Amino acid sequence: MVNQGCLEFALARHMLGHEMGFDTLDISKDLSTDASLEWLQAMAVPNAMISNVLSIIHPLLYKAEIQGIEKLKMETTWNNHIMERALTVWPTAFTNISLISNRACPLHHDLHLSGNWYDIMANVGDHSSCIMSIPTLGVELVYDPGRVVAFSGHLL
Repeated sequence: MVNQGCLEFALARHMLGHEMGFDTLDISKDLSTDASLEWLQAMAVPNAMISNVLSIIHPLLYKAEIQGIEKLKMETTWNNHIMERALTVWPTAFTNISLISNRACPLHHDLHLSGNWYDIMANVGDHSSCIMSIPTLGVELVYDPGRVVAFSGHLL
């Protein structure tokens, strides 16, 4: 359980400060713990539902994400045992899950995001009266538990 803060569950990412394509992909530190893998298993159904949203709103991206994860599975069986372990319980088509708890987030921009890719956010819990404010778009959305919002990270 995260009281306040952000955990980054990245299945395959480049180390910060390295050129893309020239270093080995690795999982995030937050994903390498037993507690993280237990959380992924507990959240398998909600994460699968979010993947299904992607399969409806952008079938080609969904297919590409699934193919990417399958490729990781083939290449990590001999290369990275920690990533291989995470792949056995990975519940989503996405390669990154950010768990943000009890906080306002700074403005965000995905630098390596293609214009036709999506960020999908879901609000879970038992709190109320949440607002998602996106000042760069001039948008405020009711963002109570159970809501899912999808949009291009380039819009931020």
